[in-house]
Amino acid sequence: MKVKLHYFNPGHETAVLFGKANYTAPDNVRKMIYDLSLLPAWYAEYNDYILVDENIAPHFFNQFPKGSKPDIHILSQKEIIDKKTTNLPTMIATPWGISPQSLHLFEKLKITKYLPIEVPLLKKEYSTLTSRQSAAKCLDIIREMLHGEQIPDTPQFISSSEELYEYLNTHEPPFVLKTPYSSSGRGITWLSNKTLSNQQLIWINGAIKKQGCFSIERAYNKVTDFAMEFFSDGKGNIHFEGLSTFGTNKNGAYEGNLLESQKSMEMYFEKYLQKDYFTKIKEAVTKALETIYGRIYNGFLGVDMIIYRDSDSDSHLLIHPCIEINMRYTIGLVALRLKEKYIHPAAKGYLYIKYENQDKQALKQHLHYNQQYPPQIKDDKIRMGYFSLCPVTEKTHYMAFIILE
Repeated sequence: MKVKLHYFNPGHETAVLFGKANYTAPDNVRKMIYDLSLLPAWYAEYNDYILVDENIAPHFFNQFPKGSKPDIHILSQKEIIDKKTTNLPTMIATPWGISPQSLHLFEKLKITKYLPIEVPLLKKEYSTLTSRQSAAKCLDIIREMLHGEQIPDTPQFISSSEELYEYLNTHEPPFVLKTPYSSSGRGITWLSNKTLSNQQLIWINGAIKKQGCFSIERAYNKVTDFAMEFFSDGKGNIHFEGLSTFGTNKNGAYEGNLLESQKSMEMYFEKYLQKDYFTKIKEAVTKALETIYGRIYNGFLGVDMIIYRDSDSDSHLLIHPCIEINMRYTIGLVALRLKEKYIHPAAKGYLYIKYENQDKQALKQHLHYNQQYPPQIKDDKIRMGYFSLCPVTEKTHYMAFIILE
């Protein structure tokens, strides 16, 4: 079996929208790529390679016991020119998210550095599949399959102010607006009523100018966020990988993932929802993914969902089965693999992605967490305390870490 060459490229949805190989990510995204470049190590398979710009901490994984550290290889772009690449195995290019820019990077390394890389084809359908419009199509399919269940209305895509005012006149607030190429709480604004502020008008006009349209839908009384993680083999088969429970702030931006066993998560959902209802949702989502993605895309898919309170009865809880679809690896999958492979079965806690604005502040937090939550190992697995998933230096701004209890 061929090994993979992983590459962390968050925010790839914008690169897909741009549609060209010479896309340059914003400064904050490039900083995240640099700081969290080793994050794929935690979902990579045995002997896989991780592509980084610079290996800032060659001995980072040595701090973990043998049973709690990834058995992978790090390939630094700054060191490749000095390496004897003839000894490398053939590697399959595997970015966090497929975009023209990420595949061009692999092609460039293959041609100019003679790396033995197999680069997947960039299919024209990927542009549509990455957009929220494909998630809307999946929601339509789910509603058709579950015609006896209460399924939220499909978002409407707006491309002019006239269309927006027509929608506002025929629907009741609150609303949430989203750009088609965005995820993880980015590219979102909220309307609590039908009167638009100057700031909201600026957002709306900017979304239409940059992306051609935006979606609008009802904002629900959310109880909790969660996701179902899937894998598509590109041959029509969709495999359910597991559940992911995560938190968001008041604006919908991602904050952290629960690290707990799949059985515990299932018991949590079954406590509030009937088991057959939950199963029917999973089966319908799987079928929708097979229809839209199954024979085109080979890779992981994360389907974000919410449990929300019915407006007619606060005690009646429902599932919105398709808030968005992430056609890429997700932090939820990172959390899933961490729990499966490296964390002690008795441990539970959270995986966090955190940003510190000032130099040295992340390092200060890192040292504080180490002291406040001393790391503990049991049975060669991570049992308790604070563990950073990526190196933290004086220049680090983005942190990825876990805290277990």
